[in-house]
Amino acid sequence: MMAFTGRDGICSDNIYLIRQRMFRVADIIKNVKYTVLHKDELMIIRSRFIYGRNFLTAFNPDTGAIVWQQDGPVPATTFFGEHIYVFFYLKMPAVLGRFAIIDSKTGRLLKDVDVTAELTEQGFRTADYYFLAKQDNYLYIASGYGKSLYAFNIDTAKIEWKQPVVTEAGWISDLKLYNDRLFVTDESDNLHVFKRT
Repeated sequence: MMAFTGRDGICSDNIYLIRQRMFRVADIIKNVKYTVLHKDELMIIRSRFIYGRNFLTAFNPDTGAIVWQQDGPVPATTFFGEHIYVFFYLKMPAVLGRFAIIDSKTGRLLKDVDVTAELTEQGFRTADYYFLAKQDNYLYIASGYGKSLYAFNIDTAKIEWKQPVVTEAGWISDLKLYNDRLFVTDESDNLHVFKRT
């Protein structure tokens, strides 16, 4: 059994371990597919994305009290500091692109921008999945099946550059940022390193 990975979430093998050691309120989430996003004073759970919607729920792990809840769609989320970043481009049934920032302690929406036109113009694919990394006022986005990197300006909600990831692999599998380097892995376990200029 793998160890609990904290803010990075959990895998299905760890669900039993977490329920036993951390959840006194396991009945609330029994038989629900979920992902643990955060564990400090609050536990934040993202429910399974079904029929174009899901939700984030933050609760106190000691008392089980729900502190806040955000109704979706929130198919993919990433933590940076005390904020949850939501980014997607889906067809549900109309195409919808969204960028949002949520305060992880209060659930308050700090930013919520419709980026449908911008992502359509930049050639984003619907039903793709995205990996995010953040530095300063930029969100770096790796599109899984689109096999491209993007620099998204958080202040203007615009894509400032796009860089294809040249690979024979079928998709991108992860994105990490360290100093001025972007590290991208693909499904063939190749590592692509990009230097930001």
